[in-house]
Amino acid sequence: MTPREIRKIVEEHLAAEARHDAAAAAATYAAQGYYRHVPLGLRLEGRDAVAAGYASSFAAFPDSDIVNDGEVIEGDHETLYYDLDTLCTEAGYTVDTVRAAVDAIRRARSGAHAAA
Repeated sequence: MTPREIRKIVEEHLAAEARHDAAAAAATYAAQGYYRHVPLGLRLEGRDAVAAGYASSFAAFPDSDIVNDGEVIEGDHETLYYDLDTLCTEAGYTVDTVRAAVDAIRRARSGAHAAA
């Protein structure tokens, strides 16, 4: 992909996030793409899982706003850095509470997979 093509996808993605449109944000991912959230140890694989992750974030942080302080377009991969602690604090959560919720989801998923 060219930098121009990548920039167009980034713009579409950021616009979808600004609208809190989880499906449209996930649609900017490759079909087998993934979202890796390092601070929470979370990896969402495929557009459906990515969309569910965005929907959960938008529900947990309904007033969240995306502010892009800059970007570098190089290669075919995206890496995003943001201040999870400030986001959680401003929303009235602790990072530990959010991590515990993610762990509960992870345990529920692994239990569902084991039962299948």
